[in-house]
Amino acid sequence: MKNNYKTIAVGAVLVFFYALSLSGLSTVHQSRQSQMESMISRMPPKLLTFFAGEFKGIVADYALIEAASIFGKAEKVTPEEWDTISNLFILTMELDPYFMQSYHLIDATLPWFTKKYDLSISLLEKSKNSRFWDWIPGYFLGFEHFYFLKDNEKAAAYLMEAAKIENAPEVLATFGARLANEAGNNETALIFLKAYYEREEDKDKKAIIAKRIRLHEAVAVLEKKILSFKNDFGRYPTNLMDLIIFGYLKQLPLDQYSKTFSYDPESGQVLF
Repeated sequence: MKNNYKTIAVGAVLVFFYALSLSGLSTVHQSRQSQMESMISRMPPKLLTFFAGEFKGIVADYALIEAASIFGKAEKVTPEEWDTISNLFILTMELDPYFMQSYHLIDATLPWFTKKYDLSISLLEKSKNSRFWDWIPGYFLGFEHFYFLKDNEKAAAYLMEAAKIENAPEVLATFGARLANEAGNNETALIFLKAYYEREEDKDKKAIIAKRIRLHEAVAVLEKKILSFKNDFGRYPTNLMDLIIFGYLKQLPLDQYSKTFSYDPESGQVLF
């Protein structure tokens, strides 16, 4: 009897997908309006999850394929079709947030073509939380905050969190720390890099991080002297040479790449 129920269930799912396939094929011969009215894209995520049952992964794959087929057609994608694609992304992430191809396609489309940054970030967050062993969703989140939202502080937080994951490239740590410095959080960047250095076992990577630590330590020295100058004179130094002229430093530190630091006299911030 149990086998009969299982056979009926599998048969029902196959019929469901056969109907979806017919619907998908028919859209090739229909107008864009028909494509927009994709049956699966209009189903509430919770309801579809309930009906999909143990086949959630398969239905999620279908939703992603349908989104890709709309995006990949020869004609320009309309705003209405982008809404359909967005709904399909929401469905696939509700059904299967572990699917790697989903977050790759989401990051490659939504922020670039629709400016739906909030939606893209919320879907990538779901992927990051589900795929806690994977550094890439966190990297995508950091990049979106840096490139599209111009929020270096949040970008740094995402990148530094992603850098803690095993097998993450060390560039995430250094780039995240740099953005933290640009956001005025050099102390946070320094603490993070020192912790990253202690847990890293690869000698080459440790050497790269150690060099970056010395860079941020030099910034910390400059920031301390700049603050002392401001407390004494009620303003930031006009340039970093003022720290030598007024006796706060004997010489200016160079960064680890033999360059002088950049300095903003309006904010008193040291950049590199």
